[in-house]
Parts: sequence; C-alpha cells; structure tokens
Amino acid sequence: MKPARAELSEQIQTEKAEAQAILQSKLFQRSPSLATFLSYICQKYFEGEGHRVKEYSIAVEAFGRSPEFHPKEDPIMRVEASRLRKRLREYYDTEGRAHPVRLTLPPGQYVPVFERVSAEGAAANGLAAVLVRSLECDSLPVQDTGELAAVPRLSLALDSVTETGQHRPLSVGKLGVASASLAMGMLLGVGAVLLVQTLKVRQQAQSAAEPGLRQDSNRDSTAVATALAPVNEMRILAGSLTNQYVDHLGKRWLQDQCFTGGTTFRLRAGMSILNTKDPEIYQRGREGDFRYDIPLKPGLYELRLHFAETTYGVEEIETGGETMRLISVTANGRRLLEGMDVASDANGSLTADIKVFTDISPAADGFLHLQVASQKARGLLNGIEIVPGLPGKMQPVRIVVSDQACVTPDRIMWEPDRYFRGGRRIRRTNVITGTSHPELFRSERHGNFAYTIPVARGRYQLTLNFAETWFGKSNPGGGGEDRRIFDVYCNDRVLLKNFDLFKEAGGENRAVKKIFRGLQSNPQDKLVIAFVPVKNYACVNAIEVVPDSSP
Repeated sequence: MKPARAELSEQIQTEKAEAQAILQSKLFQRSPSLATFLSYICQKYFEGEGHRVKEYSIAVEAFGRSPEFHPKEDPIMRVEASRLRKRLREYYDTEGRAHPVRLTLPPGQYVPVFERVSAEGAAANGLAAVLVRSLECDSLPVQDTGELAAVPRLSLALDSVTETGQHRPLSVGKLGVASASLAMGMLLGVGAVLLVQTLKVRQQAQSAAEPGLRQDSNRDSTAVATALAPVNEMRILAGSLTNQYVDHLGKRWLQDQCFTGGTTFRLRAGMSILNTKDPEIYQRGREGDFRYDIPLKPGLYELRLHFAETTYGVEEIETGGETMRLISVTANGRRLLEGMDVASDANGSLTADIKVFTDISPAADGFLHLQVASQKARGLLNGIEIVPGLPGKMQPVRIVVSDQACVTPDRIMWEPDRYFRGGRRIRRTNVITGTSHPELFRSERHGNFAYTIPVARGRYQLTLNFAETWFGKSNPGGGGEDRRIFDVYCNDRVLLKNFDLFKEAGGENRAVKKIFRGLQSNPQDKLVIAFVPVKNYACVNAIEVVPDSSP
C-alpha cells in the first residue's frame, strides 16, 4: 500500500495533468478569457486557497478589474462561470471524452471538483469521440494564431499542499460498467444513421448555395460545420479569423463561418470607429456578393446586422462618401434592405451602424439563409447577431450610464453605457431617494450629447431617468433651481423644453422619471435622443426603450 503522502501526490499530479490538458485543448485555446478563468481557480485550488476563490477575487486578480468592482452590480463573473461550465461539458463531449478524470465547476461554486470516471465509461466516451469526429465537417475554423492570447500554463508547486486537507479524493463518476456497456451498444447502433443524416445535410447545404458566388480564396463554406448542432443564439464576426471575441457586454462572437462567396478585408492601421464601445466588431468584414447559411433551432429570432463604411468617405481610401456603395440584404427570400447606403444610414463613414429585424425564423431546412448582394460597388457586412425574439416586436433596450451592467432587484438587466456620442460619464456617490432602483443613478452622462439607438421599424415608449446630483445645498455645485436647464429631443421631436431638473424633482438627489409614448423610428430605423444644454449641462442616468403597443 502506498503511503498517504505518495497517494496524495499522485492524485494531485493527475488533477494537474487534467487541468493542463484542458487549457491546452483547442476549445480553450479559442477562448482566452475562459482559459484565464480556469487557470486562476485551478491555481488557487492547488495552492490550498480554494476558500479564497470568490467572484471579487476572480474579477480583480485574474481579469484586472478595478478594486471597486461590485459583484452584485456587475454579473460578468457569473456569466463567465456559466460559460465555463458549458465549455467544460463541451470539452468532455469531444476532446476529453476518454479521459479517466473529469474537472467540473458545480453551480454556485468557483472551486473546481475532480471526479474519476470508470475505465468502462472512459472507453465508451472514447468510442463516442471517434464517432463524433467522423461526423465533423471537412472545413473546420482556421486559427489565426497571431491574434490569439497565450493560453495560461499551470506551474504549481506540490509543497503548498498539505496531507490533511485541501484536496478531497477523486470520486468515481456516475457512469458505471452497465451503463457504459449500454452506451457503447447505443452508439454503435445509431452511428450508421447519423452518418447517413450527415451526408443528407451536406447535400442540402451544397444544393442551397446559389450558383455564381465566388468563393473566398482562403476558406470553403463552413455552413455544414454546425449543421448537426443548430443554435438559438449566435454572433459572427464577418471576415475575422480570430477564434472568438468577447464584447463589452460579455457576449461571445465567433470567427467567420457558415459563409459562401465574397472576400475579406481588414481596416488599415490608425483608423477608428465611432459610435461603438466595440470597434473590434468593425475592424474586419466581408465584401462582394455572398451568403451565410446559419443553422437555427425552430423558433422566432431577432437579427442584428452590423456595418461600418471604411472605404468611401471624405478622408477614406476611395474618397467620395454617400451614394458610392449601395447594397441589398435578404433573409430566407425576405427583403430586409434595399439600396442601403451605409455611410448615409450611419450619418458618416467610420461609424458603427446596426440594423435590427424582428420575426426571423429558420427556413424549412433549418437554416437562416442570409444573402448580401452588391447594387453599387461591393456588398458589405461586419457582424451578425441572432438572438431569441418576440413576436412582432423588438427586445427592450435598457441602458444604465455606467461601464458595468446592472441587475435591478426585479432581476432586470441594464446594459452598460452604449450608443452615445459626446458628453462625459462620471460616477456619483449621492444617495438617491424617490426610487426603488437607486443603483441606476450611480453614474451620469452630462454635457451636450446624443444617443443613437438602433430599433426595428415601429413605435416605441421611451423612459428617461434623471437625478440632480451636482446642484443643491448638500451637493458640490450648491444653488438649486435655475442652475441646470436643458432640452431633450427624439428624432427632432421636442420631448422636454427648458427642463429644470432640480425644480422638477423638488430638490437634489431625487429621482425623476419621464415617460414618452408613441415615438416613431426615423427613416434609418433609429431613435436619436439629443440632450441639448440651455444653462449649464444636460444630464441623464438611465434610458429604457420598449415597443409601444398603445393605440
């Protein structure tokens, strides 16, 4: 019998080897943020400091967030933990199927747990992995290693681990001998059927492609790569070889895939994109005549297409500007855009532009067939977002003027500040009264500024949240009424004229909510909300836009 110390050391080495194998896997090489998350919690676990692993420590120590990070205000670590659990399940469904040890992250916890799988179970998983690999598409995503962050490696000393306690023994997983044998039989039985289905799917995808589209010289169509795994949410960076990008909202964007035709382009050095906190989405794109065939689960979706004109403009490569590029877009034969001029729609070149479409559903073959065609110059697309939708209306837009998301006690998520141009954001510490959601008033934007919010065509209800946190006897600015006066317009319609926030609220540090109904999207399908100073600066704390169903 091995001494307890030797058994413990062997166990730790096994666990370390499993953690390192995960970090070096293709799935985690494509996700640097999740690799960082996993590396940090494993490091603390092996150092015997698992009890210190909390949302705050992960955010500050692993991701470099400010010491002022508040987990209750910003759910990003919970979002990342959920993504990590999902990615681990995916890993053990593919690359790690045959591993005798499995790493899991139990819900609500941040300390990794290692479990041992029986030999029979590992063998069954290995057989499944072979079968799954046989079903994969021929054209797998290409890695652009020059843009990948280095995957962290574990360099952990055994000296920090005592015999008494920080590592529990590896437990045997639920997959026993009998269930493993049954799994092997089932896999063998369905293998032929799945292979036949795969061939049919590939034939359908190939026959769906329209003739005459020029293939990208670097990539074949990868529509069938996900044909056996339809999704209900997807974000694609058109023209990008970066394996993934996580935007400022914590949403994951995939590299370019599911396309046929067109060519890629990249923004030249030194160019920046206005009206977005995620300029990376617009750094690359796809041009020409091309299509995307994206597998979707049955249901109703909201589609958002991202554009930025980076070729035509007064100071751009081809000079010119409006009227130089016109494009059309269809989705499953439905015309979404006709003669769209990106520079005109965005009110300028090098400016992010988003178009929102509701009531999108997969075609009879289970795909969204998105076609981009050139009407003048070359077709253009930078990004595709597909999210669950609502019948006949757009998902609500809720923005809190903060660099972090906010979840109110009624479990409603407010997105970090976006869609703005001009003004300045500043954090406040004032205690706000007259509201059940004081967390919405911890920051404000002030100055002469505007929010350009993309919407689907229709009518909307706008709610603006204000609080006077500068002027007033108890505030730094002193004074009171007649110190801050401003106007608010929406698509040139006057919403507030000579608005005295202090007077309206009846004092400083008191919440004021203004609701406006029946606001019509402009011809570019946007709500342009302008805050114009009359005396001192205009300000706002939070903005909500929801579809207006009132008569």
